[in-house]
Amino acid sequence: MNLILFEPGEWEKPLPLQDRRAEHIRQILKLKPGDLLLAGEIGGNWGTLTFNGQSEQGLSFASPDFSRSPAQPYPLGLLIGTPRPPTAQRLLRDLTSLGVARLVFAATDLGEKSYLQSHLWQSDWKKALADGAMQAKTTLLPQVERFDSLGKALQEVFEPHEKPTNRLVFDPSGESLSKTFENFIETTVQTSFAWAALGPERGWSEREKGLLKSSGWSFVNLGERVLRTETACTVAVSLILNRVLGIL
Repeated sequence: MNLILFEPGEWEKPLPLQDRRAEHIRQILKLKPGDLLLAGEIGGNWGTLTFNGQSEQGLSFASPDFSRSPAQPYPLGLLIGTPRPPTAQRLLRDLTSLGVARLVFAATDLGEKSYLQSHLWQSDWKKALADGAMQAKTTLLPQVERFDSLGKALQEVFEPHEKPTNRLVFDPSGESLSKTFENFIETTVQTSFAWAALGPERGWSEREKGLLKSSGWSFVNLGERVLRTETACTVAVSLILNRVLGIL
């Protein structure tokens, strides 16, 4: 944790000792009364809090100086076929750290429909986002949306375009990346936003591939090797940030 995040106003009350943030402050940072803590409020600025000390009620803080603006997310969104909950939890954390602005999860034909009803999506998904933001030293979390089918996600999230070439599907069946990237770069510059889609462990069904193609998505591959979903997402985001947005 490079930054301790609080909900707005949460720091004004004692932080329970069993809270993982309190454990980090006590066991890793080992703050003493009067020490400064790098902290911020979710969605707001960040800066420092003064650590007052510990009581039976928890850790207490004072003198907030939240004067620093947070790192903004990058103009990039991911459409992801909902994977197993442990994989989804890692994706939520790591893609937040990487600065992705929007995350759209859709249940798929070949995936388990129960994934979106797991405990992760009841409450733990927000903790995963916060973990990623605290690692990246920002207070801003990506927008997260969930749909029970790819068709609904395509219908409700994406504006219809005749040829929306700022949308890439990273899939083993796709063309060489270099053949498509030139148009992708040009359109992304014009629209100021890029989209990438990646399937779950078992991939997209042929029906879903047809839906994506009819919606104007271009299929590209990441080489001959078949990657895990979280690995493919990290590679795809890194490529777009570097070669398209010129960030990394």
